[in-house]
Amino acid sequence: MACSSYELAGVGNRNATATLDATYSATIDCRNHGGQVVAVKTGTFTDSSTTGRLSPKNGRMTVPAISVTAPSEEEFLAQQRCPNPNWTPEIQQGTSITLVSSLYTLVFAREGGDAYITIVDP
Repeated sequence: MACSSYELAGVGNRNATATLDATYSATIDCRNHGGQVVAVKTGTFTDSSTTGRLSPKNGRMTVPAISVTAPSEEEFLAQQRCPNPNWTPEIQQGTSITLVSSLYTLVFAREGGDAYITIVDP
């Protein structure tokens, strides 16, 4: 998941920060020690990336590209929990980790600063 770089004009001298949040989902089987699937649930994984502080120059601000990488199966499963801690989570066969939503915001630094740009997908 990525957002391209762009430039804003007329921003004055306020600093800003851009953030990209992405949520991924997969169907998780919980398997007991006997090898039987005992519970099925939807698991999620959220990752975030930020540009850090961006400073304008002469009223213009260049906002760099920002991206979030989909989690590996190992990273995704490390965040999943089954109802019984003795069961093992695994991604259901025939399914995969899927991007389900993303949120991009650009917020200017000021007290109670609201997002100047917000892009929600979907």
